Amino acid sequence: MAEPRSPRGQKLNLGVASTTLSTVAPPSMAPAPAAAQQGRPTGVTILGVLEFIAGGFAILIGLGMFAGGAIFGSLMASSGAEAGGAVGGMFAALFGILGFILLGLGALYIALGAGTMGGKPWAWTATIVLQWIGAVFAVLSLVAGDMSAVLSLAIAGLILWYYYEPGPKAWFGKSDKTAPWASLVGNK
Repeated sequence: MAEPRSPRGQKLNLGVASTTLSTVAPPSMAPAPAAAQQGRPTGVTILGVLEFIAGGFAILIGLGMFAGGAIFGSLMASSGAEAGGAVGGMFAALFGILGFILLGLGALYIALGAGTMGGKPWAWTATIVLQWIGAVFAVLSLVAGDMSAVLSLAIAGLILWYYYEPGPKAWFGKSDKTAPWASLVGNK
């Protein structure tokens, strides 16, 4: 007679004197990737949380732009000024467009935060591309005389440096050969 088993494959002991279950090893699962075995680096966690926060703020500001544009537009239209309706409509449209852009950016930052926290390779690539774009704009701002862009350039440089380090690269499943300066500094 076959021994009774639970849906999970555990052998059931139906004896009167004992009510314990003897366990059978669960079916083998695919091994976790190396990045998951090592754990997420602290810096990656910090940057992922900051991406979530930036996304949330962008969405809130985008919603505020929609509301502000509608309120300002209706105030201008009801002001009684001759061109109030036209000016109010232009401001409402401008604020609506900017709000829509900020909502999209907020959604992208939240998706990037989720990818960063999950160690998705596309999140590493997107962060690298965005930081390089930010660095270029910071340099252009410096050339135009905006000295506050030094901070933006330094942050972009630090994030680029950190993401090319072995720990974060392993988390995202990237090899050491992806660093453009790997041959210059001896990374193999």
